[in-house]
Amino acid sequence: MREGIERFDTLYFEPSYARRTALLEQFTAGQVDEASLPRDVLMMLIRNEDGIDLTRAVLLREMAFFALAGAHTSIHTLSHAMHETLNWCETHPADRRRLDEEPFFLQRCVHESMRMHPSSPIALRRSMCPLHLPAVGEVGGGDLVTIDLFTANRDPMVFGDDAGVFNPHRAIAKGEPHGLSFGLGMHACLGRNLAAGVIPKHDADAATHHYGTVTKIARTLFDHGVRPDPDQPPRRDATTNRILWAYYPVLLDQQS
Repeated sequence: MREGIERFDTLYFEPSYARRTALLEQFTAGQVDEASLPRDVLMMLIRNEDGIDLTRAVLLREMAFFALAGAHTSIHTLSHAMHETLNWCETHPADRRRLDEEPFFLQRCVHESMRMHPSSPIALRRSMCPLHLPAVGEVGGGDLVTIDLFTANRDPMVFGDDAGVFNPHRAIAKGEPHGLSFGLGMHACLGRNLAAGVIPKHDADAATHHYGTVTKIARTLFDHGVRPDPDQPPRRDATTNRILWAYYPVLLDQQS
């Protein structure tokens, strides 16, 4: 981990930080206009350094996490969604046709996969004051609380007796179809609407509906005949106990 952070610092963060700092100095001196300043998170933080308590080391870690959250989580989510949907269609051929005929069905598959495979299997929260949690007991101020998102997303009381298996036809009486994978409240993932889109209402227009990036990428793959490569089976990442794909070859139809 430390080696990776150091490489990220040398290759990406330090050059980016130095460039933005120099541009900000030029802007302050009136040498460039505001349009010359990058419109990104790092620039916003540098411009407001006096008002926030973030050291360079914290900024480095936050930028590394920002890149991780924007890339790794999407790759993780897409690979699981494709694997689960392809396997489901293998045993439910009618649903393979449904993917093409019912625009919202693929998004249901993606949301169900997100429930099964949250990008972060746990969430950590530090208690700001003493409180009582049902089934846990008393929590003291400053205690670190671990929320098991993976297990919560497979709770039979919420998602039914088959909560531990993929089922895009699952009926959920209350809550989000993707469970707690994006968190809740003030700690909800900022990228939820980007990645997962919005849940269609009964009168949603399929042509203008916001499906989310994962569903849109999956849609393009299915439109090009995506299927597992029979000569190269997928391989899980053996370096972690988490369910991650290290290698997932697929085939696409040749385009004329």
